Amino acid sequence: MFNLKDFIEDQQEGEVSTEVDLSPLLALMVTLIPVLLLQTSFATLKMLETSLPVLSDQVQEKKDEDKNKIDFDLDIFVKNDNSVVVQAQVDKKVVRTKTITSNAKKELNLSVIKDEIIAIKKSYPNQMSAKVTPGDKTKYDNIVKLLDVMRKTDSSRMIAFVDKDGKSTQTDILFPDISFGNITD
Repeated sequence: MFNLKDFIEDQQEGEVSTEVDLSPLLALMVTLIPVLLLQTSFATLKMLETSLPVLSDQVQEKKDEDKNKIDFDLDIFVKNDNSVVVQAQVDKKVVRTKTITSNAKKELNLSVIKDEIIAIKKSYPNQMSAKVTPGDKTKYDNIVKLLDVMRKTDSSRMIAFVDKDGKSTQTDILFPDISFGNITD
């Protein structure tokens, strides 16, 4: 047991104990090192993503669908003078291009644009997407009118086509999936 009075007397007499008992520290280290090693993870888990095997009939059907699928792009460019260029591309090759000038009032010629879009839809009835690229000075109202013309036709101009199941179908939907190119302020 530690006695302060004896310690002070020893200090006054010149006796100084320079040895430090390290056995408690060593006992602590011997206990802590195995515990820390057990807590450390030396192996990491990795996950490999794999797809499940599919039946060969399904693979063949998917390949047949891919053969029938075409890379179709319908691009509509609205110039600053309200003239419109309608361009259809199949497999990155331009198959149809038409420039539609604005009417006498310098407005979009919506009836001619609709006729051209319907003609393209009759050629490619299964396609649903188009891209509109307005000019820098194109008015917002003109973009909205153009989008309305592109999405649907009236019931008197229904488009007949054969769907995937081989049934003859009619639709008034033209290109409902519209994206925009280079919108600037």
